[in-house]
Amino acid sequence: MAIMLAKNADVLLLDEPFTALDQTSQEYFCRLIQKRNCEEGITVVLVTHIAQFKMLSTTKIEITKREV
Repeated sequence: MAIMLAKNADVLLLDEPFTALDQTSQEYFCRLIQKRNCEEGITVVLVTHIAQFKMLSTTKIEITKREV
């Protein structure tokens, strides 16, 4: 994740990026991603099972039971 955040990408594709992190690190990286999204207009595609991070999104696509 650090490499992706260090580069000047237009889109970040993140698949469960917070799973192996402790709560403090999860919150730090979440704020960092939000900041880059708001300030630089980076598009973020985030796949997660952590409910608290779904709430931070402005656009959501939720897939449950293999239905969109």
